[in-house]
Amino acid sequence: MIKMLLITGDNNHDWRRSSPFVKELLENTGKFEVDLTETPMEILEDPARLAPYDLLFTEWHGADWTDAAKTNFAEAVWSGTDLVVLHGADNSFPGWVEYEKMLGLLWREGTNHTDYHEFKVAITDHDHPITKGIEDFLIWDELYHNLV
Repeated sequence: MIKMLLITGDNNHDWRRSSPFVKELLENTGKFEVDLTETPMEILEDPARLAPYDLLFTEWHGADWTDAAKTNFAEAVWSGTDLVVLHGADNSFPGWVEYEKMLGLLWREGTNHTDYHEFKVAITDHDHPITKGIEDFLIWDELYHNLV
């Protein structure tokens, strides 16, 4: 069982609807035990409370975190805790270099997205642990461009 912390509570989208959906979706696979927090500082500022998690899943896009929360989050990820970032969370924390390195590509000045439309998602590495078993597919969504 993968123990996951779902970090939510501040976002530029409807997190009150998406967070419970993500939690239920993952728990229904039987592979995840999900703790959802809308007040992440309570956990992130205490390394002992953060330690049990195998996976951090964030959709946080809002208020900045404390230095202690950022340090503990980064140390967890750099020590092997997995990280998933959902949608608007790639807009978070401009200037926090460690976060930017964790994500690789982010929404920053000059980034945008298309209107909703159908497009093909092409899996480029079918052997990667995240994409193994997933075939190319069509999706109705926004398509980001000019990520930094």
